[in-house]
Amino acid sequence: MPEWLISTDPVPELAPLPGGWDLFPRGAPFSPLLADPREPRTELACLRMHLPGEVRNTGFAFLGDTFGMIEYRWADRGSGDYDSIQLAAQGFVTPQVGFSGDLRGKLINVDFILGPVLSVRQGPFSARLRVYHQSSHLGDEFMQVRPAVTRVNLSYESAELLGAYTHEHCRAYGGGAYKVRIDPNSIQRGELHLGAECRTPWRFLVIGRFGAAYDIRMYELSDWKPSHSAELALEMGQGDPTRRNFKVLGQYYNGYNPFGQFSLEPSRISYYGLGVRFSY
Repeated sequence: MPEWLISTDPVPELAPLPGGWDLFPRGAPFSPLLADPREPRTELACLRMHLPGEVRNTGFAFLGDTFGMIEYRWADRGSGDYDSIQLAAQGFVTPQVGFSGDLRGKLINVDFILGPVLSVRQGPFSARLRVYHQSSHLGDEFMQVRPAVTRVNLSYESAELLGAYTHEHCRAYGGGAYKVRIDPNSIQRGELHLGAECRTPWRFLVIGRFGAAYDIRMYELSDWKPSHSAELALEMGQGDPTRRNFKVLGQYYNGYNPFGQFSLEPSRISYYGLGVRFSY
């Protein structure tokens, strides 16, 4: 093989960027939301869902990540904590599979989300701007056993802006989103989003700590009536915000269906269950 293609020489280390610049950084200035059902993350969950006229067990595989591309840091707070601005790419897939009744083992729906993310932090304040594409697809097996359901090829581009304030071990956040293009185009486009989360300052079993979060979304499509999400978490891992950790979650939701074309339905749902998550 030619030497320019295959070489036995040691792989050279990348030279650090000048100033406070960092290429492909770990973590993000705006930490992922704990209780938002639509927050990109990697998670497995089993949920007991109460739907209009039906109760079923459903499994979710949330497969996603936020990949930092480039970051500029101007203050180091220690333990991997920085004041910075970062540009990242985000991808997220949410397949859901039935675990009971006529939907056992059948794919119900898949959502795909992809887009750039700009986040910034200055002291206790942080913010995140996402511009993303989402498309949703009902499973063929779901359509076979539920022929009365009409497929809607829901897709849109949305811009979302969130701001947050962190005080010690708690954070409050709020903002909104607007769908700049949507198919079907008759759907109302506005959205409000707010919530809070806290983590204990003390450790459980040396590397674990408890957390709790509450998240509210209000959609113009649903006359701004709130949808509620709450989570209790045991996080196992280091305190460094640039390192991933493992979470065991208790989850509860009450509101309009947040997944796929079911989000267009006027009826409310609820679910509760357990999940395990791998994320920052």
